[in-house]
Parts: sequence; structure tokens; C-alpha cells
Amino acid sequence: MRFFPSYGYGTPPRRAQQRVGTGGYTEYKGSSADGGGGVKIGVIDNAYDSYDAYGYISFDTGHSSQVYNGFLAGTTDEVTSPSNLGQYGQVMMGTPIFHNDNIRAYTWGREYDNSQSHGGRSFWASGVLSNTTNGREVGTYWSRYATGTTYINSYADTGHTWYDAPATGSYTELMSLNSSGNLTVLGSLSKGSGSFDIPHPVTEGKRLRHSFIEGPYADLMLLSILFAIVIPVQRPVSFLHRVAELLLLWELYLCENPGLRLIC
Repeated sequence: MRFFPSYGYGTPPRRAQQRVGTGGYTEYKGSSADGGGGVKIGVIDNAYDSYDAYGYISFDTGHSSQVYNGFLAGTTDEVTSPSNLGQYGQVMMGTPIFHNDNIRAYTWGREYDNSQSHGGRSFWASGVLSNTTNGREVGTYWSRYATGTTYINSYADTGHTWYDAPATGSYTELMSLNSSGNLTVLGSLSKGSGSFDIPHPVTEGKRLRHSFIEGPYADLMLLSILFAIVIPVQRPVSFLHRVAELLLLWELYLCENPGLRLIC
């Protein structure tokens, strides 16, 4: 049994400190009989990144297939390209790597200083990163800017899917959004208003903007054109035929299965 003397009510003496330079570390290593896992705490100046020397904790699973350790690190750096966003400090955590494919699950938080355009911006992010140009395989960012605006940005190459969370049993897909922007909803969808904006099918450099309403049919109704031309009921029938031809021609550009109903 160890004895720890009491210091009374006074200030306890300073504990001895061990200081090591960059590259130094303290390691706690398990025995091979226990799996060989370990923890390393130190300061590193990694030749493979742009960060200044930083503190880190490295986690070794001891698994024979492990290629790189997992880690927790605090770093600082500066973003100058393609935009000068300024300097930042961040905390990063990465999982151990078992496949040497340059893909790793990350989570990290960052805050920028006040010197440049991103001054005061804070964000937390989780995702899977790679060595591609954009660097993101999949991820979600929670951001707050100095102006008070907040955003949640999600990235995925194939699609997004949302499920319910039942206490028991299987999960049900409630909504999905694929890489083409197609949204599928299991239940009903309610909206305040709606519209679409597409390139003009005939006139280059122009766009078509239509609002849409709820209705019993999946129809495209060009009521504004009908009212503008058909209201003069004294027009001859041949005129109405011409109107019908023009409207049907227009629908050919906008609809897969065009049809025409004249309401006079």
C-alpha cells in the first residue's frame, strides 16, 4: 500500500514536469499477450503535412492489418488559395487505417482568426476524406460565420438517405436524394409555393420560369396564354384552331406526353 502525505490547507508543491522537444513522445504500450495496442503522446513536425509542429495523441490498435495509427491532434495553419481565408486553429481526429487506399474517416473542428474573409467562422465536420482534388468522399459541415449566419452542408457522390429510428425492428427509408437531384419521399410532401426554372428549349440564352399549383392532374396549364387570346369569344373557329396548334407546339417542348384541353 502506498502512502500519500497530506498537504493540509496550503498550496501543494509543483509537480515535476518532463519536457521533450519536437519529435519527442511518451508511449504506453500493451503487451503482445494483450493485443499490443498502445497510446503515444508527443509533439510532431510531420514532413507530409503543412502544419507547424503540433501536439498529438496516437492510438495503436495492435492489429496486424493496421497500416497507420489513429490520432487526435491540435494544429494551426493558414488558407491562402484559392481564396485568402486567413489563419485558423483546429482539432482533428482520424481513425486507424487498415487499407492503404488514402481514404480515412475524420472529424474535426476549426475556427478562423479575424485577419481575413473567414474571420470568426467556426465549423465542425465529420466525413471520409481522400487525396482527391476536392478531398471529400462524403461529409457534413456545421458552420457559423461571424455575421451570425449558420449552414449545414452535406457532400456525397452517390446520394443522401434518411431513415426512421424505431425502437425495434427494421429501419424504413423515409426520403432519398440521388446525385442527379431527384428527391423521393415516402409520405406526402407539403409546400408553401413552387416553381421551376429551366433553360429555354428554343431561344438560346433565355430561361423559362413557371410557378406550379396543387391539382388533381399532373398537367402543365398555360392559362395565361389562353386567357390572353381566347377571351374574345367572337373570334372564328379557325382562330381557335390556330391557338390550339401554337399551344400544342409549345407543349411539345415542355412535356413528354403533350395534350390540349381548351376551356372557353
